[in-house]
Amino acid sequence: MDQQIVQSAKEFATEKLANGLPPYAKYHDLEHTLTVASEVRDLALKEGIETNNIRCLEVAAWFHDLGYLQRIQGHEALSAEIADEFLSKQEISKEERELVHRLIHATEMTGKPQDKLEMLMRDADLAHLGLEVAAERSDLLRQEREILLGHSLKKSDWAKMNVEFFEKHGYFTDAAKEKYGPQKDKYQKSLKEKVKKKSKKEKPKSTKNKGRGVETMFRVTLKNHTALSQIADNKANIMLSINAIIISIVLTSLLPKLDNNAYLLWPSVLLLTVCIVAVIFATISTIPKVTRNGTNPEMVKNRKTNLLFFGNFQGLDLDVYLDGMKDVMENEDYLYESLIKDLYYLGKVLNKKYRYLRLCYTVFVVGIVLSVLAYMLSLYFMFQGPA
Repeated sequence: MDQQIVQSAKEFATEKLANGLPPYAKYHDLEHTLTVASEVRDLALKEGIETNNIRCLEVAAWFHDLGYLQRIQGHEALSAEIADEFLSKQEISKEERELVHRLIHATEMTGKPQDKLEMLMRDADLAHLGLEVAAERSDLLRQEREILLGHSLKKSDWAKMNVEFFEKHGYFTDAAKEKYGPQKDKYQKSLKEKVKKKSKKEKPKSTKNKGRGVETMFRVTLKNHTALSQIADNKANIMLSINAIIISIVLTSLLPKLDNNAYLLWPSVLLLTVCIVAVIFATISTIPKVTRNGTNPEMVKNRKTNLLFFGNFQGLDLDVYLDGMKDVMENEDYLYESLIKDLYYLGKVLNKKYRYLRLCYTVFVVGIVLSVLAYMLSLYFMFQGPA
């Protein structure tokens, strides 16, 4: 295999990963592929692998995660297909294409490497475990999993999962063990310490699961409330824009002609009135309402206020607010009560928005129909003339 093919593979993969990365790919990004390509070459050189096979390893490294851009499950097979299609246009042997295909499949975590080249590929794919960036890459992988799962993962749970993975994982080649072993052991030890400290503070499993379900409920409900509020504001903006255009047309085009077309006066007045009333209701629906209840340190101390809403704490000193928020975080019932209040008052605001928005749309629809009918009658009498 010619070195130019490796360079072409690098350019092809870099372009795909730089411009086509889906939002969920926090860990399986260009940085990961760069690391795998660099590390597999370094490991292969240390193992004394023949040059042509090193180039096949590099090409496989550049392609091994391209399938991830389109699907998660079985992305290795799709990556191999993309590599096959690319290499079919290159001047290489069938054996080399098959080798690249096999090396990409070797990155499947459920499989077991069958020879030295597959072992090198697998070791390079998990090289980050033994590098200084291990914690950083692990956190990116956690973020990716959270997006795909649709819920957050506690860092303590993630650390426990990593410890379990570390206990099962081992590098295959001597070069990888020598290069990554010390840093991997160091990182594994730090994870175990975190898990050990956290386990001392853990609540019973049933309480823990219940708390997670409640947190999910609050997260989803608050998200839905926010989305509904944005929808209402967008609908109000649409009505404001449409009515502003109609008012502008009536004022600039119709009113100057009313001297010669008196029949059109009352329909025009009706149309302007409808638009102005609709604008008023749309504007009222978007007016922000911030309640300020004059929260004082005594109310904070006695838990008589909701510190999660800025209208309540904006008049407090920073020290008082900090003490109050620490109290909120340390007391689960107080925290949930504050979140419930947030939901309640958000619901109140949404009710107001949609009530005025409904009035706005009702006035607009009925008014437009009446205005059109009025214009039609006026034109009819205008052309009929006196009997």
